[in-house]
Amino acid sequence: MKKERMITFLDAMIPIIMIFLVLEFPKPEHISLSTLLELRTDFFAYFVSFFWLGMMWVGSHERFENIDEIQDKTFWATIIMLFFTSLIP
Repeated sequence: MKKERMITFLDAMIPIIMIFLVLEFPKPEHISLSTLLELRTDFFAYFVSFFWLGMMWVGSHERFENIDEIQDKTFWATIIMLFFTSLIP
């Protein structure tokens, strides 16, 4: 498989996982400082998950930079990584 297909797949899947992070974010009934402070642990979890996904995305691009073709083992390892990534956040 050409590396461009794998990079395109990662460029599609990781942002979709990031979007699900936002969709799962609890919505307060009304916006005030106290309700935002109640959500501080959710904000922190979102912050950590978002930047962890971003670092994984940048790292995958760096990893595939000098590769011309993707072996099946690398493809399946990436699929498994994405599966667990979608479960963890």
